[in-house]
Amino acid sequence: MGTSSIDLSDWTPGSGGSWTQTTQLPLHARLHVPCENGRVIDARSDASLPWGGWLRASCVGVEVDDASLQLSLRTRNKAFVEAMVSRNGSALQLTLTYRLASYAAGDSAEPPPKPVLCERPGMADVWQDYRKWMDTAWPRQPFFEPDFAKRIPAVVLVELWTGNGTITHTFEDLVRLLGSMREAEVPKGTMLYFWGFHGPFDTRYPEYWPAPELGGEAGLSRVVETAAKLGYRLMPHLNYWGCDGRLPEYEQLRADQVRDRSGAPQGWRMEGEPPIEYIRPSSSAWRDRMAEICHRFVSSFPVDALFLDQLGLFVDDAGCDFDLATTQYIEAMQNACPGVALVGEIFHERCRSLPLWQVWGTPWCGLPMNESLEHAEMWRELFGGDFTMLPHMGMPGAVPMTDSWPSYYWYVDHHGPEEATRRANRWHRRIGAVPSVRVNYRQYGLDDVAVEILTQ
Repeated sequence: MGTSSIDLSDWTPGSGGSWTQTTQLPLHARLHVPCENGRVIDARSDASLPWGGWLRASCVGVEVDDASLQLSLRTRNKAFVEAMVSRNGSALQLTLTYRLASYAAGDSAEPPPKPVLCERPGMADVWQDYRKWMDTAWPRQPFFEPDFAKRIPAVVLVELWTGNGTITHTFEDLVRLLGSMREAEVPKGTMLYFWGFHGPFDTRYPEYWPAPELGGEAGLSRVVETAAKLGYRLMPHLNYWGCDGRLPEYEQLRADQVRDRSGAPQGWRMEGEPPIEYIRPSSSAWRDRMAEICHRFVSSFPVDALFLDQLGLFVDDAGCDFDLATTQYIEAMQNACPGVALVGEIFHERCRSLPLWQVWGTPWCGLPMNESLEHAEMWRELFGGDFTMLPHMGMPGAVPMTDSWPSYYWYVDHHGPEEATRRANRWHRRIGAVPSVRVNYRQYGLDDVAVEILTQ
């Protein structure tokens, strides 16, 4: 079956400035869709359909009758594109929904360009070909990239203070953990990623300063000194737009809160978890405040990297051009923290210019998602080489992570903690991400599975 036998329908206008386009495919086709962390959809996925979401690259791969096809939407418009796969009788149906960003220049009444359908030698070629176009349409910005960013051998993840108020580790525990890593011959350059260092996780943003309850300034200073002495690197967790609405500072920034296309204020609203209010990166007051806070922090505690949670998540907000504002935000932070690597969470074709990115995606992204679908591996061809991919904080650990957020433990309950951890790392290796372990050091030390993965 060649491209000529697949019929691409025209775009149909919908509500709210949206457009939809549908492609019918044989039931024996396999679709590689870069939503979430990338999934493969075929007839065996029937019970999980319909399925889809926001495309992180506006391209879908199709395997059918020994052919590898690329269906791509090659537009330089600032737009939001979603894909949805469903079953329609004896066919698979791929529906694309396109909406020009409300902050973008252009006429939303103009239909999008017709998708391009072409054949490539193999599925890897589908993604590599689209990457060439992506590099031309959305070139990476020349932000600071330290030499160590390409040579991180592994990552160790540890939570200090949970969102529900339980202290699981202190700075003294981190010092001892670093010593155990050295004793186990964990390679130098390994990154220690920690969160909840300034208060219970996802609270008190943006008050980024070592919490007295965990050991305070002296405690974190000792962590920094020990890591430097032993040759390890440090990356604390921050949130790039997060503000605790219970703090007085929020009232000063409320007018700059992120809003969706309908004007509703945006934030994190998961039941049982600390709420977060989102502030627009286009706000100069917010950028200046974050730059000031982070400059003070890294000047006192010279860490190697700052993880900026949720950076890369664009919102269709008429009051904020996220494409432009995110770049401005990164520039302000980099000027304030020279020599420190900045790390984002949600990379995609229009936001991928940092040297390090977290691999957001199931089964360990902290959000409940469908685990019956096969995981795809297109990130290596689409983004590999541009930056180093690091693990997500919600990934499973080989020992119990009691009272620890964020983690939805269906995956651990189903496979068992050790197998879940090994599966996570096998997937990381397949897409080119760094080997990683999550530890419960205070209760279990540096467990055997962690040592095995870190020293493999």
